Amino acid sequence: MRPDTRINTDAVSTGLCASGTSSPDAVFALTLAAPTRVRMSTSGSAFDTVLHVQESSCTSSGGFLCDDDGGPGSTSLIDMPLRADTYFIIVDGWGAANSGEYLLEVELSDP
Repeated sequence: MRPDTRINTDAVSTGLCASGTSSPDAVFALTLAAPTRVRMSTSGSAFDTVLHVQESSCTSSGGFLCDDDGGPGSTSLIDMPLRADTYFIIVDGWGAANSGEYLLEVELSDP
């Protein structure tokens, strides 16, 4: 059984991309001790996902990365080097009606 955003609320919304991301979301913290290349993907999810990355605080105004449909189909993909810090990865849905089972893969490598 995969995790499901339908049991969550819409705690975080940003206007960085995919305006109208008012679907339920899931939030994960990622702490990097050194500069690291991070690849985040929702490929295999059952709905139109949006990935947000917030820095330092998990608030609607703290976003600095966002992707809508950069992965296969209507899934999301972010792949870039990040500096040492704490980040919040948010799996969201496009619009108000996109939620459900999701798959979040996070791969770490040298920058």
